[in-house]
Amino acid sequence: PTDFEAYCRCVSDDGSKAISICNTGCGDPDKVCTPDFGCRERERSCNNNQCTCKPEGLSAGNAMTYAECQYQCRRVRMRIPVNDREKMAAVDTGCNINALEMWVAAAPTPFIDQGDAIAISAPSPTASPAAGSTVMGGGPWEVSAQPTDFEAYCRCVSDDGSKAISICNTGCGDPDKVCTPDFGCRERERSCNNNQCTCKPEGLSAGNAMTYAECQYQCRRVRMRIPVNDREKMAAVDTGCNINALEMWVAAAPTPFIDQGDAIAISAPSPTASPAAGSTVMGGGPWEVTARPTDFEAYCRCVSDDGSKAISICNTGCGDPDKVCTPDFGCRERERSCNNNQCTCKPEGLSAGNAMTYAECQYQCRRVRMRIPVNDREKMAAVDTGCNINALEMWVAAAPTPFIDQGDAIAISAPSPTASPAAGSTVMGGGPWEV
Repeated sequence: PTDFEAYCRCVSDDGSKAISICNTGCGDPDKVCTPDFGCRERERSCNNNQCTCKPEGLSAGNAMTYAECQYQCRRVRMRIPVNDREKMAAVDTGCNINALEMWVAAAPTPFIDQGDAIAISAPSPTASPAAGSTVMGGGPWEVSAQPTDFEAYCRCVSDDGSKAISICNTGCGDPDKVCTPDFGCRERERSCNNNQCTCKPEGLSAGNAMTYAECQYQCRRVRMRIPVNDREKMAAVDTGCNINALEMWVAAAPTPFIDQGDAIAISAPSPTASPAAGSTVMGGGPWEVTARPTDFEAYCRCVSDDGSKAISICNTGCGDPDKVCTPDFGCRERERSCNNNQCTCKPEGLSAGNAMTYAECQYQCRRVRMRIPVNDREKMAAVDTGCNINALEMWVAAAPTPFIDQGDAIAISAPSPTASPAAGSTVMGGGPWEV
């Protein structure tokens, strides 16, 4: 049965190497198994440098379930033996298993070796997660669909699955820096390492668990995404935050992005998520859009026409703006900060307060050759540019408001009747495009 426990030995795909896994027994294992372990037939012995090693995440006892043994083997590029030849390849490798019941499999569980990354075959379609589902970070691929307000832990992988990170405020790795695109561990580098593998979330200062939308945002802002299959989940194992033993988010399908140099360009959401002419979102949260009346006031961020630069506009706030915005202002993704020489500036003609109407924000952006963001990609291009807007409601638009550059004069096309400030909507400045 699925809860039965037996002992675990693993073999390489060609059956030439094998290991025995236990906490105590012949070989006195003192190191957790890695892909460097493995004994050939003439090397077989109770040898804790080559043949006998400890399981990852199981600190008590020696027996384990089939799923646990499968996980232990797959994480070191091996598999459970499938026939007598392979079982014999593992004999005498330690843990006293010669005299004990050990696991065998009906068929190999293949994996594809992609250099530093462990790429394990994806589960069958029946095991695909819903858009927001969880699995145990260091366990078998057993997916549970979760409600939108459920909180779990967050790991991210690069688009090709070769690098991964764990995100938390506290835990293994003692993270002390907010995640950036410079973070990411390959398979052989994986550890609780706060310079490469383990980092803090942006905008979440308390606790470690988060909603699916929050995890999606944290991954997308560093050019990564939530894992979508067992291969990608395995690429993130051992990267910190104690997530191997906790529930973590997985996704139904990748959330692609297009890398445009310094700008992070994330695929726009479906048309059903488009905002009205004047709507708001939270500057640093998920893309949840709310239509607003013409006299509603929210915060203002602007992006360049290609989305490569952005600014935050306020009189007071992070960045301590001391100059009125001009076309010389604008931060690329790698430059984003509360910087009053480049990213954060004051509005023209509004000397009191920081919030403004949709029409006022539209004017402030257009006068510096920019425009209000129209999708999640553009909202993300402006995150972290100051004014504390990541945690506040900011304006988003239904469609770009084009301008014609005529040298020193800024000639902006008049808005169409449908772009009238009668409609006002919002999104979160640093989250997904939810209007």
